[in-house]
Formats: sequence, structure tokens, C-alpha cells
Amino acid sequence: MRLIQRKLWVAICGIAMLAIIVILALSAFGFQTLSGEETIRTLSADNSGVIYYLTDDGNLYVSGSYRSRSPLYENMNFRWKFLYGIRSRLLGLRDPVLLASSVTSITPGDAGAVFLDTAGVLWYIGEFGDSGPELIAPNGKTAYVDHGAMVCVFESGELAEYVSSETGWKQIASVRSHVCKAETNGIRMISLTEDGELYQDTTSQADAAPGILIDTEVSSFRNIISTLYYCKGNGELRACHWDALISPPSKSVSLCTDAAEIIAADEAQVIYFDADGNIRLQERSPINDYRDFCFSDAQILLDSKTFREKEVLCVTWSKGYLFLACRNGSIQKFEPN
Repeated sequence: MRLIQRKLWVAICGIAMLAIIVILALSAFGFQTLSGEETIRTLSADNSGVIYYLTDDGNLYVSGSYRSRSPLYENMNFRWKFLYGIRSRLLGLRDPVLLASSVTSITPGDAGAVFLDTAGVLWYIGEFGDSGPELIAPNGKTAYVDHGAMVCVFESGELAEYVSSETGWKQIASVRSHVCKAETNGIRMISLTEDGELYQDTTSQADAAPGILIDTEVSSFRNIISTLYYCKGNGELRACHWDALISPPSKSVSLCTDAAEIIAADEAQVIYFDADGNIRLQERSPINDYRDFCFSDAQILLDSKTFREKEVLCVTWSKGYLFLACRNGSIQKFEPN
């Protein structure tokens, strides 16, 4: 009897060891990694440190630490939630891995991300999903998700609001038309029309209120929890602050007059290209004192000469670092001085 028990115990240990080896092998080699031969078309990132790499071939790669419990991995399938977690946490592998193919654009939010495929279909991945990419809508253009709410812009220019339910994302209202981009923070929607008009609307979770025209001749914007940054066609970069969720902005300041495009922003800072091609940073000071709404002078994070010398194709900002995709296929992590 003891001999049988010993053999059984040895067999169980052997099976367990084999299972561990197989799981580690799948975690290490079960993902397609980004090769240096692919050209990065766009880099984008969320505030959790997850970075998305979209190649010219339409392949979407992703990298990030599972330890941060990014919303991207919360309700993904076994391969992502478990194998990718082991890959990141135990094996220390941080190289970008393939997430989807035939992708034309990717828009990260604070509760996952939405990507558009070559057939014009919008897909969602993140904490409000089930077990993999979830189809949102055909004939899509772009979308943004945050705090259980989503805004979707269709190819027709119609802006619609979605909410998360037990059976997936459901469209509940059409907001306005002729829109090219929109963002939401769960309560307030900011949308930019094809004519450069920037609007504020409230979601179904807030009290009904008519749309408010914030400004005109706007070229880009970022909508944070209580702060809005936007860039005008004449190069002016403005910041707005809300004291209440659904009222018009209570404070508005002009940060500079030579901005070209906003790269990234949060409540404390905004990173942007200036008219000369330099990447600049302006920080809000102090972040915890809402009685004042002032910003420091702009500092150069990366000058245009270095940008050209590195042959940078695209750039993103995540957790205090610039990530640069260069023509030679390399991804460089740049820490500002």
C-alpha cells in the first residue's frame, strides 16, 4: 500500500511539474512579439501604463504591467488574464505582444480601449468586457470609454452615447452630428465637430442639460476628470476647469500661443508639440489647490533637432516617460531631465 501511495504521489508531482513547465512555456512563447522589422504607425498609452503599438501592417501590439491591474486585462480571456500575468510578473517579459490584427486605429481610455478594424467595425477591450474583444458598432469611426460610459462617433459623423450592461454595451442616445472626435468622463461629454466647434454635453447619468459651445476653431483636445485642454487653429493652448460636474467651465486660462498638437494630459500636466516641433510640458501648480488655476512655464522635454536625429515616427507619454517609435524599428523610453 505504501508503495502504491508513493508511486501515486510521484505521479501527481510529475504531472504538477509538467503543468507548471507547460504554463511557463505558453507564457513565454505563446505570444507573438513585436519585431524590429515592423514599422510603428502610432503609439498611444493610458494612465495605467499600458502602451499600444499600431503598425503599418495593421497589427496592434500591447505592453504593460499586469501588476498595475490595468483595466485592459481585468475581464479578458484565460490567455490574457492568466498567461500574460505570469509573463509580466514572474518571467519579467515586457516586450509588446500581438493583441489584434487588421486594425486601423486605437483609442485608449481609462476603462479599456476601443479599436477600429479595416471593415469599419469598432471593438472594445477592457474591464467592462466579457472574454475578449466585444463588437460595439459597424460603420464606426472612433470611440472613447471611461467610468462605465462610452461615446461613439460613426462614419456619418453622428455622436452616440453607450452604457455598459450585463449583455454588453448598449446605445442609449444620439447626442449630436458632424462630430469627428469625442471623449467622456462618465458624466460630461466633450465633442469636436468637423467645423472645429467644441461642445460640452451631459451623459444620461447626469441631469439633462442643453449642449454648451465651449469654443470654436479648435484642432485637438483632451478631456480629463475636471480639466479640459484644447488647442486652437491659431496655436493657442487653453485649459478649463469645472467646479461642478455639469455646469460650464468655471475657470479658463491660456497656456501658450505656439501649440500645434496635444500629445497627452492629466489633471496635473499637459504634453504637446509646439509650432517648431519641440515636445513641451506644462505643469499645473498646485494640483490640490482648486482656488487657483495656474500653470508653470513650458519646458522642453525633447527638442526638434533630437526628434529629427532619432528619426522619430510617433510618440506617446506614459507615467512620466516619453516613448518614441523610430524609423529603425526601435522603441525608445526617454526620461525627461
